[in-house]
Order: sequence, then C-alpha cells, then structure tokens
Amino acid sequence: MNARRQAARMPRRLTALAAALCAAVVLSWSGLTAGLDWAVLDHAGRPAAATDPAPVVLVAIDDASLARHGRWPWPRARVAALLEAVARAGARPIAIDLLLSERDDGNAAGDEALAAAMLRSGPVLLPVPATADADATTMAGRIGRLWPNARLVHSDVELGDDGVVRWLHRRVVRDGLALPAMAFALADPASARAVAEPEAPPVRSQGGDPTWLRSDTVVLSLGAELAQVDLWSASDVLEGRVPGSAFAGRPAVIGVTARGLGQSFLVAGPGAGRSTLAGAELTAAATAGLLGGRDSRLPGTGAAILAATLVALPLTALAVALPWRVLVPALPLLALLPLALAWLGRSLLAVNLGLAPASGAVLVAFLVLLMFRIPFDRRRLADTRAELDEALADRVQTVVALDPRGAVLFASDPGDPLVAALAGNEGSGIRTAGPDDVGAVLDLVAAVRRSGVAHSRRLSGRAGDGVDKGRVASVSAADFDGRPGFLLMLGNASAGEGQAAAEWLRDHDPVSGFPARRQLWSRLVGLASAADTAPGRELALVLVAIDGFRRINEALGEAEGDLALRHAAQALAGEFPAPGGLFRWDGDQFALLQAVSGSGPDDVETLARRACALFADGAVRHRGMVLRASVGAASVPGRMSGLRSLLPRAERALAEVKRTGGSQWLVDRGSPGWTVDQLEVERGIREGLEGGQFFLVYQRIVDAPSGRTVRLEALLRWRHPQRGVLAPGHFLDVAEAASLEIELGRRAIACVRRDAQALAGHGVRLPISLNVSARHFERPSFIDDMRPLAGSDGDCRFLVEITESLALRDPDRAARIACELAALGIGVSLDDLLSGHSSLALLRSMQVRELKLVGELVARVERDPEAAMLVRAIIELGRSLAMTVVAEGVETEEQSQWLVAAGCPVQQGYLFGRPVEWPQLVD
Repeated sequence: MNARRQAARMPRRLTALAAALCAAVVLSWSGLTAGLDWAVLDHAGRPAAATDPAPVVLVAIDDASLARHGRWPWPRARVAALLEAVARAGARPIAIDLLLSERDDGNAAGDEALAAAMLRSGPVLLPVPATADADATTMAGRIGRLWPNARLVHSDVELGDDGVVRWLHRRVVRDGLALPAMAFALADPASARAVAEPEAPPVRSQGGDPTWLRSDTVVLSLGAELAQVDLWSASDVLEGRVPGSAFAGRPAVIGVTARGLGQSFLVAGPGAGRSTLAGAELTAAATAGLLGGRDSRLPGTGAAILAATLVALPLTALAVALPWRVLVPALPLLALLPLALAWLGRSLLAVNLGLAPASGAVLVAFLVLLMFRIPFDRRRLADTRAELDEALADRVQTVVALDPRGAVLFASDPGDPLVAALAGNEGSGIRTAGPDDVGAVLDLVAAVRRSGVAHSRRLSGRAGDGVDKGRVASVSAADFDGRPGFLLMLGNASAGEGQAAAEWLRDHDPVSGFPARRQLWSRLVGLASAADTAPGRELALVLVAIDGFRRINEALGEAEGDLALRHAAQALAGEFPAPGGLFRWDGDQFALLQAVSGSGPDDVETLARRACALFADGAVRHRGMVLRASVGAASVPGRMSGLRSLLPRAERALAEVKRTGGSQWLVDRGSPGWTVDQLEVERGIREGLEGGQFFLVYQRIVDAPSGRTVRLEALLRWRHPQRGVLAPGHFLDVAEAASLEIELGRRAIACVRRDAQALAGHGVRLPISLNVSARHFERPSFIDDMRPLAGSDGDCRFLVEITESLALRDPDRAARIACELAALGIGVSLDDLLSGHSSLALLRSMQVRELKLVGELVARVERDPEAAMLVRAIIELGRSLAMTVVAEGVETEEQSQWLVAAGCPVQQGYLFGRPVEWPQLVD
C-alpha cells in the first residue's frame, strides 16, 4: 500500500514542478515582475570614478540666458554665435539638442549664419524626433538642405510603466533611415552619418503609418550620471566668460534647461530617489555614462528566458524537495539569490541578466506549488490521523520516544518486552520480543522517515502468558524540544470497547461532546431528503461564535479555554435540547441545525434571537468572566438543490456581525452569494489587467460662459474582447468584492500620467482629476502609489476626487493624507458634499480645493425648490472658502444658464461633450 502511495505521489510532484517552472518562465518573459528588476538595478549601477574635468559639457540655455539675451525661441544668428563660441572653447563633437528642422522664414540670413557656423565648427549633431507622427524622411531632407555639415541623430526616449527613463536605443530605423542616438553619436562620432543608408524596409502599422524600429538597447542610471557633466550657462559662453580651450576636446551638448520650455523626464536618482531632467540634461548624462563604460547591455528575449529558467530550475526543485520546516525559513534566502546574481551581473559584467524578475517568478511559482502541495499534505495528514485512530482504537498501552536512528529515548513502560528489545535491555525475568518484531518497528521508522506519514503494523510477538494478543505498533514523526524523532505507540489489537471509543472520538468533539463538523453534513443531507420535510419547511443553520475567546486562551491557557467552551456548550445544550441538532463547528464556534417553518414561532430568526439571548446579561460565565456570542444564521427551502448556499450565507452573516462589533445576531436573506457570471467577470478583470485592456477616457470641465476647457476628468473604461467598451458600472462591484479595485486604481494612475505627458507633447496642459476608491484611499501605500503624479513645477496638474463619506470615516487620517498630497502638488476635490455630516473644520483640515455638485442635485434645480436652495448654499459655501465649485451632470442649456446665474460657471456634463480618449482632445 505504501509503495502504491509513493507511486501516486510522483506524478503529482512532477506536475507541480512543471507548473512552477512554466509560471517562472512566463512571468519573467511577460515582465510582470520587472519592478523587482528596477528596484535592484537602480542601486546596482557601477559607480562613476571622479574625473576632473568632467567628460561631458552641457551648455544650458537656462533662465539666466533668457533673461540676458531675450525670450525663447532665439534667432538662428544667436544660435550660430553660441555654436561658434562653444567650438572656440575646444568642444568636439558638438550636439545641438534643439528641433531646427524648419527654415527661419523671417530671417534667411540666420539660417545662412548657422550653416556657416556648422562648417567652421566641424560636423554638428542635429536631432530628428522619433515620434509616431513625424515625417522622418522629409525632416531629414530639410536638415540636409539647410545645414549640409549636420549629422542626423535621434532623440527618442521611451518611458517605463512607472514613467521612469532607464534605457536608451542605440539606433532607430524608419523608411530606411537609420539614426543613431545623440548620446551614442557624441561618444562615438563615427556612428553619425550625413546621409543614412537604407537598412530595413519600413514597417507599416494598422493605420498605414510607418513605425520606428528600435534596436541595441542599453540600461543606464541616468540620475547618477548627471554628476559627471560640466554645466555652463549659455550666457557665460556668449559673453566670453569661458576661457579659451576650456572644453578641451570634450563632447558638448547645447540645449534648453529653462523652466517651462521643453519636456522633462523622470529618471532614477542616486539611492532610491527620483529626479527630473530636461532633454538636454538627459542626453549629457547618457553620454557621460557611455564614455565611462557604465552602460549595461540587455539580452534578447531568448537569453532572458534562459537566464530566468536556469535560476528558477534549482530553486523550484528545492521548493519541491525540501520539507515545510526547512522550506518556510529558507524562502527569503531563495528569493534573494537571483537578486544577488542580478546585482553582480550589472555591477561586474555590465549585463542585465534578467534574474531579478526571476526572483519574483520563483515566489509566485512557490504559490503554485502550494496549490499542489496543500491538497497532498491534507491527504497525508488524513492518512496520519487514520493511522493514529487505528492505534487509538487498539487501546494504546505503551508510548515510546525514539531518536532519529530508532534508539529508545523514553518509554512509559520500560518493562515492556518490545521496549526492552529495542533498548537492548535483556535482563532476567523479562521475556523479550523476537527479532521479527524489532525489525518490524525499525521498518516502520524507516517508512515514516521516507514519507513523513504515520504507519501502523500488526506484530507477531506473544505476551508473557504465551497467548497471542496480536499487538499493533504505530509510528509517527515527532519533535522533542527541537530534536526530531519518532513516537511509537504499542497497543492491543482487540477491538471491543476500544474500537467503539475510537469511532466515537472520530465523530465527536471531545471538549463539548457535540458531533464533529463532518457529521453536520450527513445530518443536513438527511433532513433535506427526509419524507417529513414537507413543503413550506426550511433548513436553518445558526453559527454561534464566542466573543473574545482568544483572550481567554492567551491569558489562561488552552485548558481553561476548553473549560470555557464546555460551559458554552452546556448552555447551548440546555437551550436547544433536541438531539442531533448541535455541532462543534470550528475553534470557538458551534452550529445549530434544525428544520423550521418559513415563518412563525419556530422560524430561523427565532432560533438566532434565542441563541444570542442565551449569552446576554451575563447568563453564561467562566471564572467570573461573562461569555458573549455573535450569531449568524441563514435558511434554505428543504430541498437538496439549496444546500450549497446555506453555509456561505450563514458564515457571511456571522462575519457581518463580527465586523459591526459582535454580540448581536443577523439572518442572511440575500442572494446565494457569488455567481458563475461574477466569477467570469472577475477572471476577465484579471486578464484585462494583464493584457492592458483598461484605459482612460476624459470628460471636459468647462467655463460655461466662455466655453473654455479648464480641466479634464479621467474616467476608467474596460475594452472587453467580446462585449466592447464597458463603463465601471459593469465591473466595479465585482472588482471591489474580489479586492481588485486597488490594482485598477494603480493602473489608472499609470495611464493618467502617460496620457498627461502625451497631451503635454501636443501642447495641451490642463489639470486632470482622478477618482480613487475608498479601499485604495485607506491603504497605507496610497501616497506611494500617487507619487508618480507629483508636480514638479509648482502647478497643480492632478486632483484626487474623494467622496465626503470617505473623508468622514476617519477625518484625522483623511486630513493627513490630504496634506501629504498637497505637499506632492496634488489637489483634493470633495464630491457628494452634504451627503454626510461634513463641517468647515473638515474642509479646512483637508485643504480642499474644489467642491463638486452631484449630478442628481443638478438635474432637479429647475423643478425642485429644495434642491435649488441646497445647490445655492453649496455654491455660497465654496465661494466663502475660496474653493472652486463644479457642477456635474449638466445636460441641458437651461440647467447651465441657471447654474451660471447662481454663481457656478464651472460645469461638466454631456451638454459639453461625452468622455473621449486623449487623442481626440488634440484633434
């Protein structure tokens, strides 16, 4: 039998190993755990050696330069003068990180002066933007005609999911035009050519526009590299305050760093911080890292999968082979090993081995293993209990403790012949067991050592009177004060009263004497199928949990806890004397099962009320302590089809009672709980999060009198593969019930930041408000999740919309969170005002910038005097507190005019347009 068990376990272990390996490879390849990679590699960059002078020069058109030489953009003649001044200072090569692809129609002489300066200064690098809508070939031709001595490069920057720039592409290709990156061309001037040779046919997207092909990607710690850049103001260079040959043959970047001009990029700074760099600073920092050899190569997809597999293979094998007592404490070390390997690969070999994501994959693979191992261990535990039950049924006579080798450490009866034989104590007057019995016990020890499962065996020895009693030996693994060993129990194989006692213990709780949990199911099925369960009768399940039982166990010990449970059980048995209706459920819980009428004096509510009243007013006590109880109940019609929902509903009612303070009763009369359709929606949400199906649409908030858009509100949508675009009403309730709304909130934060950057690139710089869920707002990680939206220029680019009821749950915490958001440059908008019990103190403490009129009130202002009075009061409140008041749900011109007359010009609703995706905002 044991051989068959071992044979059956082997396929399970192989299946678990294969599943874990597949999970590790897929997770590493998909990038779901890439956050671990950056968490390590942002700290693992090879340190830059101190150099004097710095290897790269940045000539910055900063605020001081604009103040002294005029507002931006400068005439081409001034750019030409700056270029010649940089060349006279000895810089070679020189890159102008400015978009100069168009002719200066107002001053043709300026273009000629810049062309002449490029001829005198040597080849000059000029960027062609690698944007999706740029006509690269046309732009390159214009640059070649205007400035023949220019060398074409690209200024493409790719943001990660967290909005951080960490990698650069050595070159990009489009329409046969191959452009090196500006930083690579500065580090290796030979890589930049005047006319790019066709290297690959253009790739057409679905819309017919060619797309850029990126290649040769490297990783750099750009924030740390900025320290290796020598910064000079353009005004100092133009005014001759730079000594001759000051740049001494170093590459130089000319670019704009003044606030409000150009685009800023988030990079990983020294340590765990983040910093923001202008485009020119980004190029200079990247050049310094390349010249210092601190870039790291990125392997291809196949190499990354191979590296992850090589790490996951031994770690997963250990997770399968190690026992739980070794695996659990070793798990952090198993996770740290690939992180350490990734650090070494980046620091010493300048290669991103892709092992940090493998560490996260191994952790998830370990959870996959749990799914396979837990049922297996449950079966093994059941086998162990069965073996122990058999030993108990045989009326254990002698208990022996054995060390790992099988030697006797302790015996309750040292004079037992088998114990003496095991210990080698063969003395006068003691009849020892035969060698077969000793060998049988040692075989049992070896079997338990291999499998970890208890084993029993009938022995062949005889007692002292010579009569064959058929003794039974049972061996199980044990732990003696930290020392592993085995427990041997010897008993008589005759059943009699012992067998009956064992059967009773298997089916009953020894503390309360009630039938055990598994007996409830047979009783439940019996009631449902009984002939006397007439129409109109219901099956009622009442769960009774002793409040504060854990305190008794911790303070007085388990023995006193068992006595307290016994007192509670006696009280329940006195109140509900019908036999077979009370059960020990779990821990501090009991169950009452009865057939009741749908209504009347013996319905389910009466049972629940009686059970709760039993523990009221100090009626049940233990050691002077009052025992109280929480009661949750449910009932179903007396048919087999309804039994599945009975237990979940009773447990749901009990959980709700405990959540609201306990010592009450509640009957669940709602739906049977989670449905198959809801499970499908939950599965779809998880797949949608992984597949990028969730996106944002934006609704305009306008100044109604002028029609000017003053802000955008971001709204989450789901692009379902079969059902099309879905609004939150179709999935948000399921997401909240499945604890997925936090992941949806984080996805929305990442999307709104990405879209805001895209809009800024098209000249649209409007504040954006974003709704957050209550559970996300209450998470300790909420502020960290919001940090990517932090403002860098003092303007409030983002607002967080929260409801008044959410703020009132914990006003002190809400005020603290609002202050921290304000410190990040993120505003707070309060929605559903006056739906709770708000106060001026709450509005002040939360630094609320905006109040929102709910659409339900706006829809009633023309026909409901009370609604109109309430809206005017809110508008006046906002005006007195210097807050903006926004009216939601404006759908008619009459509503808009009424609101403007009432002093609320800022409005939002279908009257001004439906929510659209961000590209439609710039059309």
